[in-house]
Amino acid sequence: HAPEAHTPAPEAHTHARAPSASGPGGRRVLRHSWIACAGLNPAYEHFPCQYQLFYRGRARGSMWYNPAFKVYSLEDEPRAMWRTSDYSCRRAALPGAAASAPASGDGAPTTAARVRPSFTPGVYELAFRDSGVVSKELWRVVGAADDLSWALFYYSGAAAHAGQAYTGAMLATPDGAWPPAERAAEVEAACARAGIELWELIEVTNEGCEGVPVRPLREVREE
Repeated sequence: HAPEAHTPAPEAHTHARAPSASGPGGRRVLRHSWIACAGLNPAYEHFPCQYQLFYRGRARGSMWYNPAFKVYSLEDEPRAMWRTSDYSCRRAALPGAAASAPASGDGAPTTAARVRPSFTPGVYELAFRDSGVVSKELWRVVGAADDLSWALFYYSGAAAHAGQAYTGAMLATPDGAWPPAERAAEVEAACARAGIELWELIEVTNEGCEGVPVRPLREVREE
């Protein structure tokens, strides 16, 4: 079933961990938003060092997602290589979600409200182009810690005209380590909202990640 979006999702998706965050031992500077520690899609979780970067673009209302991850060649002696992607992001609504529109003085929705698109908090459409094929993904922030020490994302996507559809989930933390044991109940509850058992998540390898090329590929909005 389709998981519900977690209410405080915008903060989880574009939080202040890029470029800085408060962590154990005091203030620390990070060049990323999240690092995947586990996921539900074996095709993705096979790749080590999955660094995530969400940021607001220079254009008003724009948002971008630039992940970086490691792959290995299929040669007799595999070579490690970095790959990056460039996604545009926009707020979106879950299929079938009711529009919420402000009312006029007589209680009826205003004309502007009737034509304004509705958005579901914590739901985003991500789009990218690869070799001329446009793919779109619907991302949902299913759960996130109040202190943003972890977040669970659920996604579903399809490649236009390619007949390929996929779903998955990503459990992410600022440092790529599993959330501490005292957070297990929260994480498990978030997984349940997405119809996932905690044991189904596949751990991502986060060793040998030095030199990961995670960086904005677009102009960043100055705060």
